[in-house]
Amino acid sequence: MPNDINCHQNSEEFHANQEDERIKEESESNFIKSDHISFYMPTIRLPTELNSALRTVLANYSNKSLMVDGTALAKYLIRRGRKSELEKELLLKRVKNLPGDDEVVVDNQFCRPDKFSKIRYRTRECAAFAFSRVPACYGATLRVLQEIATRLPEFTPKTLLDFGSGLGTSVWAANQIWGETISEYQCIDISSDAIDFADLLFKGGNSEAPSMIPHIYYRQFLPISNKANYDIVIASYSLHELPNINLRQEAIKNLWKKTKDFLIIVEPGNNDGFDSILHARNIIVNENAGAKRNGLQKGHIFAPCPHDIDCPREYMDVKSPPCFFEQTVEVAPTQRETHLKYSNYHERFSYVVIRKGERNEDAPPFPRVVKPPKHRTGHIICDLCLRDGLIEELIFTKSEGKELYKALKCSRWGDMLKYD
Repeated sequence: MPNDINCHQNSEEFHANQEDERIKEESESNFIKSDHISFYMPTIRLPTELNSALRTVLANYSNKSLMVDGTALAKYLIRRGRKSELEKELLLKRVKNLPGDDEVVVDNQFCRPDKFSKIRYRTRECAAFAFSRVPACYGATLRVLQEIATRLPEFTPKTLLDFGSGLGTSVWAANQIWGETISEYQCIDISSDAIDFADLLFKGGNSEAPSMIPHIYYRQFLPISNKANYDIVIASYSLHELPNINLRQEAIKNLWKKTKDFLIIVEPGNNDGFDSILHARNIIVNENAGAKRNGLQKGHIFAPCPHDIDCPREYMDVKSPPCFFEQTVEVAPTQRETHLKYSNYHERFSYVVIRKGERNEDAPPFPRVVKPPKHRTGHIICDLCLRDGLIEELIFTKSEGKELYKALKCSRWGDMLKYD
């Protein structure tokens, strides 16, 4: 399972060297933007107001306790996970080849290293999460929302529903982009302590003060009625918290029914998180077969996939590693005080943005860069997810076209290329 705390500073596979960065920066001012759509964001840091609120609230706790609890919680969240569909399929193959009549059960509840158990977020757990995971969750969510804003600058959402809102990182991220237009934030979280903790952060650590972000409302459960729809429905780092597949699938269906425009799902960049993304794709989209079967409205994938057919990494020969991306974020206090003494690290996340209706010019089937491009002398090696549902490693040289080659020189992991 990927370790999102590891900075990977020396990984040649995932990070360009300084010379590559210099070439990219020089090229960015020269390439024709029509050949390349970049979603690159430099190191994402928490808003000043949120940073100040965190310091105020966490000052009421013992720093030693926060360090111990935060480090333990972060490690548990990284290492916890059910067996992925890939692992279960491999295990079933091995079981069939075993001698004897012993019955072996492949249970969805099995996990590494122990049984999967849902975390009950009380005040102590909320404080530990705030001390260890807020920058990562905020940064990954902001990166996904920024992609929508980049591709659709005219999009001005009025309402947002945050499922599994936790400490409110998705609301902070959405407010950074559409704070002037959103007039309702509906936060859903089963933990009343998490709701209280988030509300205290929105008030800057003073429970008597007004919220720094207006129009925030809280509920512990999703409304039964589907009459109230929201321009944006987001589930960030929350679906993988549900203890079994049936609950995930039911949550995805209900969230889609409450979606007016965009459903956004962000999950950890590991097998368990990627499985949640696959469930959403298969239930809602997948050439709309799932939508017809479940009586759901039609939708199409806005990002990151350039197609609505089966994900190529759903199959065993290409699913390892899962489809994920990276965003550089500032370190959390637990990392700053322990072994990770850098100013930032790379958060790995998987995501899918599904939009209501048929695919149109707002979601062109341009290839997506799914790995860091490899810059070589005279050519560039790029792994692209294509409109026909395949992932291919392509080699581009200057003979492919001067402008395309310039665009590729400054392309980054997660960007779109206007290449057919």
